[in-house]
Amino acid sequence: MTSKHMTVVGACFMDYVSYVDRFPMAGETLHVNDFKKGFGGKGANQAVMMGKLGGRVRMVGLVGTDGDGEEYLKNFEREGIETKYVTKVEGESTGLAKILVDKTGENTIVICPNATKKVSVEHMKGLDWMEGTDMVVCQNEVPLDANLWALEQASKAGKQTVYIPAPAPTPEQLPKLLPVMQYVSVIAPNQHEASIMLGYTVNGIEEGKKAVLDLREKVLKNASSAVIITMGGDGCIVLEPNCTTAVHVPASKIPKEHIIDTTGAGDCFAGSFCYYLSTGCSLLDAVTKANVCAGVSVQRKGTQSSYPSAEEVAKL
Repeated sequence: MTSKHMTVVGACFMDYVSYVDRFPMAGETLHVNDFKKGFGGKGANQAVMMGKLGGRVRMVGLVGTDGDGEEYLKNFEREGIETKYVTKVEGESTGLAKILVDKTGENTIVICPNATKKVSVEHMKGLDWMEGTDMVVCQNEVPLDANLWALEQASKAGKQTVYIPAPAPTPEQLPKLLPVMQYVSVIAPNQHEASIMLGYTVNGIEEGKKAVLDLREKVLKNASSAVIITMGGDGCIVLEPNCTTAVHVPASKIPKEHIIDTTGAGDCFAGSFCYYLSTGCSLLDAVTKANVCAGVSVQRKGTQSSYPSAEEVAKL
C-alpha cells in the first residue's frame, strides 16, 4: 500500500526499562530481573511504527549533543525516517524515560524531556516542516504552545491533523488547549486522557460510547472530526466523521500469559492507525489493523524494538 506523506511533531527519548516482579512501595528498593535501554518518546515511537509499515515519514523534534542524540539520529535513518528537522541542542542531553514493567506487563513511566523542552513556536517557525506533507501528528510530550501552534497551522494549510493527547493534559492546560481542538481532524486519547478532558471517569464500553460523542460535541466542536478512545484490553470506541453512532472495535485476543510488556503499545497503535489511514483505509479498518499491530507489540519486550514490520503483519 502507498501512503501519503506524514509528519510527526514529538519527543525523542531514550528508554531505560527495568523489569520487576512488582512495582516497589514507597521507600522500598527492589532488584530487577532484566534491564534494557532503547529508543522511545511518543512521537518518535509513532513515526518509527509508520516507517516499519512502509510509510513516508518526517520527524520534527530535538535531541541533545550527547551520544544518545547521535544514536537516535542513526536509529531514525535505519528506520527510513526523514531527519532533516531533528535538530541537536547544544549543551542539552537527549530526553529520557525511566520505565518499570511488572510481571503482568503493566508499566509505570516518568519522563525527563531535556532537549525536547526546547521545542517552541519560534523554533518551528524557522523550519519548512510542512512542505510536501499530507498529515501532521502531535502528542503532548513537547511544550503545549508548540503543539497547539503546529496543529492550527497544519489545519489551516489543509493538512489532515491527528492529535494523541498523551500524556494527559493537566486541568490547568485545558483552557489553552480547548480553543485549538477545532483544528483537529482525528483525536485519539485513551480512556484516562478522555476522562481528564471531559471531567468524568470513562470506564467500560458503554461509557466510552458516551465519551466519544461528548468529546466531539464539547471538545472538538466539529461534526466532521473523528474520535477514537482506546480502552486497553476492551479495544477501541470509534466515532466516524458526521456520524452520531459510536462503534466498538474489540482488541486482539491475546492470552494474559503471552503479554510481556505493554510499554509503547499505545504508540504502536497510533502510528499504525495513522499509516493505514494515510493509505486510504476507512477509519474502522485503520483501527482494526492497528489493533493487530499493537497486539504483536505487547508480546515482546521493549518499545520500538517490539514493533512488527510490514512483512510480519502481512503474515498475520
